[in-house]
Amino acid sequence: MKVATLAQEDWVDEVVFGALVKETLHLGAKKYNDEREILKPLLQAPDMKSVAKNGDIFRVTIADYVPLRKVSGMIARQIGLTAIEILQETLLFYGLKSPRIAVVALNSNAGEGGLVGREEIDEITPATQEARTIRVV
Repeated sequence: MKVATLAQEDWVDEVVFGALVKETLHLGAKKYNDEREILKPLLQAPDMKSVAKNGDIFRVTIADYVPLRKVSGMIARQIGLTAIEILQETLLFYGLKSPRIAVVALNSNAGEGGLVGREEIDEITPATQEARTIRVV
């Protein structure tokens, strides 16, 4: 993929994707859920995330283009921490001197103390707390 070569040779700093019908990524011999699955091995960037910007709001997600039933299995402390770090780096790149990052819950009412799920208790909160100790959040 040409964009990977351009990035590796420092010809580009960022890559912007237009709309893509994800179904087309399943037509070839290899099946991909999104563009990042193609680029991660080419760029040797296993933690690559998409960052979206809408006005003054930036967002990074942990589980793009997967069925909703698989999302809870993708929630892990290190993955959350990596997403927070990537967003922090992006915000600094865009010139925000002291960016503030909000981390959302997965479950209704943040899991209701474990009654509706433990992802907040076991994974999301520890990732957020760790990010604070290294001054990311």
